[in-house]
Amino acid sequence: MKKIDRFLIKQYLGPLVLTFFIAIFVLLLQFLWKYIDDLVGKGLDFTVVMRFIIYACWTFVPMALPLAVLLSSLMLFGNLGERYELVALKSSGIPLRRAMVPIAIVNILVCCLAFYFSNNMVPKAYLKYRVLYHEIRTKKPTLNIIPGEYYTQIEGYTIRVGNKKNNGNLLENVQIYDHTERKGNTRVTMANTGTMRTTDDGKYLIFDLYDGNTYGENLDERSRRRRENPRDYSPINPFTRVSFKRQQIVFDISSFQMKQADESLYDRHEKSLKASDLLKQMDTVVNYAKPRIEELVKTYNAKNYYLTTYFSNDTVAGTYSGSSSVLPPVNKNMLSSAESNARTIASDVGYFGSNVTYLKTRYACYAVEWHRKYAFSAACFILFLLGAPLGAIIRKGGLGMPMVVAILLFIFYYVISVIGEKSALEGTVSSFWGVWIAPFIFLPFGLFLTLQATVDADFLFDK
Repeated sequence: MKKIDRFLIKQYLGPLVLTFFIAIFVLLLQFLWKYIDDLVGKGLDFTVVMRFIIYACWTFVPMALPLAVLLSSLMLFGNLGERYELVALKSSGIPLRRAMVPIAIVNILVCCLAFYFSNNMVPKAYLKYRVLYHEIRTKKPTLNIIPGEYYTQIEGYTIRVGNKKNNGNLLENVQIYDHTERKGNTRVTMANTGTMRTTDDGKYLIFDLYDGNTYGENLDERSRRRRENPRDYSPINPFTRVSFKRQQIVFDISSFQMKQADESLYDRHEKSLKASDLLKQMDTVVNYAKPRIEELVKTYNAKNYYLTTYFSNDTVAGTYSGSSSVLPPVNKNMLSSAESNARTIASDVGYFGSNVTYLKTRYACYAVEWHRKYAFSAACFILFLLGAPLGAIIRKGGLGMPMVVAILLFIFYYVISVIGEKSALEGTVSSFWGVWIAPFIFLPFGLFLTLQATVDADFLFDK
């Protein structure tokens, strides 16, 4: 390896790593903004939050790496052009295409690494991320009883505390409404003071109440009296009051803890599968859809026999030969059977049609994801072909102009990719063209810019 090659590679790797982590950071901010409501207020451990963020960051790599390649290529050749190092290379007999060779080799290695990462690491990270997100989403907010407010997070109970003292250890004016029987406020406990604590395993909340009363109303008693005496219209229900010096109430709060989710919920999602597993799932869908279609055709032929028999009947066929529009008397049993089978055919077609449509959608999802793994790797090299000559033409380094140009180009690339993938999922185009449309559009532009930069074209920017 020549010194110029080592110099270019060294100048390229620094911006590549820097822009990659900048892209990851920007995507992480957008991610946290989207899921902040699911993370805040649930008393999650710091390790759980960090695991969730790390898993999410792994899934950002397919989007961050192509952007980093584009931006770092722009920065490298923009810096070389701004410092007139490209002029020095050309004066030494080294054309731009020769200067791009070591960076192209590095990007080929990046493409291989990107495919390995997309095929092996991202599916595992996505599976872990989805399972952990399911656990976080189903976890209830942290137990936090605020003085003067009604707390309803414990199922079947409403709790109100008038005041807290001694760092929340001492409670005053405690009210507990028992709704477990779903009959309204038929049981209420009020206490002057009390304490609140949880068990060591965190599954139970214990209230120790002092100097209070428990009020109860028996609604079943009035119903029993009316059954025994239908003329008893008394609206009064038996009312009880029990005074206590000390009473202990235990609440089950095990639902506030995180429950481990089963990975089988997401293990067949297209983003959780490798390329080989995606092909197997595509074959499975096809093998499952074929007998369903054959069963539909067989059912249609069997039911359609009665319709054919009825409408091929001479009496029915001859009703339209004359001027009369009224059907003559026909076999009512055959007509009823034909009508019933027509309804059955319509129902079967609707059922099998929706089933086949679902299978078609799943097949498209697997096919799009399979192509995306390869298109992601190809995008890294295609965007390099676009960024390197464009940086040589712009001749501006740093994070200023290259950042603006790279973001605009990447947004354009991303929008085309999303439109193509959406079209493929909807069945408008094939999965191949839906995923590869953006690389096929940008590849000619990259080759054209390389040619223009080689001949020192200034058709875009002033030198």
